[in-house]
Amino acid sequence: MLKIMEETESLKNFRKAQVGLPFTLLVGGIVVALGLAGALVAYLLSSSTFTEKLSNRALAAAKSGVNEALMNIVDDKNYTIDSLTINTGLAKTVISVEKDPPGYPIGTRKIISIGKIFNRQRKLVAIVSVSPDGQVNLVKLEEK
Repeated sequence: MLKIMEETESLKNFRKAQVGLPFTLLVGGIVVALGLAGALVAYLLSSSTFTEKLSNRALAAAKSGVNEALMNIVDDKNYTIDSLTINTGLAKTVISVEKDPPGYPIGTRKIISIGKIFNRQRKLVAIVSVSPDGQVNLVKLEEK
């Protein structure tokens, strides 16, 4: 009887080992797949062509932010805003419009537009003059 009980204990241990091996292989496979995916993402982010595309998309997002602010200024000559965020696909644009900034004549607006995509960011600063009769002119546009 004792021998049968020993064999039963032995079978239980064997079954536990059978369950443990596939679980270990599954977890190991997931770890390897995550490692390969991380390596691919790191390679793509360090690739100069890919980063250049991201940078250009961030610049396009910043330009669209300046255009959005210009359209709002044309519609409302007193338009100002502390922060407006626009999400377009993967890109994010943050726009601010300041009325009569220090160091500029009255009737001037300063537009700051920041385009972001992943880890790339581009910032544009536009100076706009608004005449008393309502004419809007872009005085300066520069990247900071």
